[in-house]
Amino acid sequence: MIKKVPVSRKNRSYSWEWSKLNQGLVKNATYGPVTSNFSMKPRIISKLIEQYLVKQAFKLQIHRHGMRWSLEGFRGILNSDYFWACFVTSAVNNFSYRLRGFIILNIIGKESEILSISVNSKERKKGTGNYLIKRAINFSISQNVKSVFLEVSKTNHPAIRFYCRHRFVNVGLRKNYYRFSSTNKKDAVIMCLHLQPKRAEI
Repeated sequence: MIKKVPVSRKNRSYSWEWSKLNQGLVKNATYGPVTSNFSMKPRIISKLIEQYLVKQAFKLQIHRHGMRWSLEGFRGILNSDYFWACFVTSAVNNFSYRLRGFIILNIIGKESEILSISVNSKERKKGTGNYLIKRAINFSISQNVKSVFLEVSKTNHPAIRFYCRHRFVNVGLRKNYYRFSSTNKKDAVIMCLHLQPKRAEI
């Protein structure tokens, strides 16, 4: 029997991070909005929760950005040697979590690339996107990365403004990068952030 979390605890937010670069997963928990004030206690993630997060992130990825990978391809990215991922959830009950948003980062040498960042439409303007992008920037700095790259739909003006606020600049264009169907394709703007050895405040 699933025991519901008391109302006073329903607003708990969790940040789940894992990467082979860090050799494991860290689960950080806090009450209330996602902030940097997490209790940094490494914990083991269950296979069930891992599978849930991956499936929910894959669905959100398709909804927000179209079919860029198959589910197996998406899992393959999360099992590669050079990635870092962060998932932000809210507790539904003691055994269930609702995905608020996620970000996946690929790091090779002195460069990192944000492969995907998505926020649930119900979680807009609640700080989830800012938290995710700043965590990715800080992790890149910790790995001595000099530049962070990403792609964003040319028509997604709110997202472009969001990245500009975080000091990303336009450096190129990829034609027909996002494919929502055989006839619905959108160009991607390539953006870059040149890092300074100072962590972003979360």
